[in-house]
Amino acid sequence: MNGGGGPQQVKSLILGGTTHGGQTSIPPPSSFFRVFSDWDDASQEAQRSCLEGFIGYMLPPHFRDRPGGEAMYKIMVNKMLETSKTKDGLAMQTAALSRFDMSGRLGEVRSPALIVHGSEDKVLDPANGVSIATNMDPSLARLEVLPGAGHFWWAQNPIKTAALLVDFLIENDEQNDGA
Repeated sequence: MNGGGGPQQVKSLILGGTTHGGQTSIPPPSSFFRVFSDWDDASQEAQRSCLEGFIGYMLPPHFRDRPGGEAMYKIMVNKMLETSKTKDGLAMQTAALSRFDMSGRLGEVRSPALIVHGSEDKVLDPANGVSIATNMDPSLARLEVLPGAGHFWWAQNPIKTAALLVDFLIENDEQNDGA
């Protein structure tokens, strides 16, 4: 498995806050699947309420208590309100999450992969990242669990996270160019 293109097209992968799916993964809590149950395509008030609940799942506990946290939370909700969503589309997206299964194909990955999870992820347990890394070629898989981060793992410490991603991409770009 090479990420969709030919073997020479994928130099590296970053998998963030994800799962391989299937029976050996830890699914999101059942309450997460209900977060959009009150979505109303015609009501911005209902949409805002659902998105506030959704963003609450994405961020670690006490994110809003930190300096700038409440402002960042509001920005996230408002930005999500600006994107087009429908009740049917949201239902299909959450249904796809429960049917997805790539567990049997992880050994086919032939590119270096950085698997990133937040230690406080309330949507996809960090054990899913451990399982992805364990089921890949160990010489290609690198797992990083970011302390205190939630499902939106980049929001907890964006500068440190950006450095982690850039370093990984540069390292693997240089290794692949030198091969």
